Amino acid sequence: MRESAGPQIQDGGEDTDHDEIIGLARNIENMARSLQKVEASYGGIVEDQVDLICRYRPDGRLTFVNGSDARAFGRKRSELVGELIPFMDAGQISENDTSQKEQNLTTADGQISCMLWA
Repeated sequence: MRESAGPQIQDGGEDTDHDEIIGLARNIENMARSLQKVEASYGGIVEDQVDLICRYRPDGRLTFVNGSDARAFGRKRSELVGELIPFMDAGQISENDTSQKEQNLTTADGQISCMLWA
């Protein structure tokens, strides 16, 4: 009867796994950098707008407002994000609703404007 002298090492098995993991990690890093560039470009475009731009969840809570939006309400962005959309009833929001709506808005400086949003 022959006894084993210890664990057997497969030809390149561990090295191949390690190389694959390193390759995947590099791919993830590259994708993350690409995403950061796209987000920065998007942010620059949105921030340069004079239009009020916001994103919100179906429950009506704001997830993003641009600078124009924050100025119109006379508040900081950090104060608005997480709040309900200030000019509408959250019960009116529907994920399947693609129609445009008009709403009168009183801005921080007291002006009343008609807002068109989708």
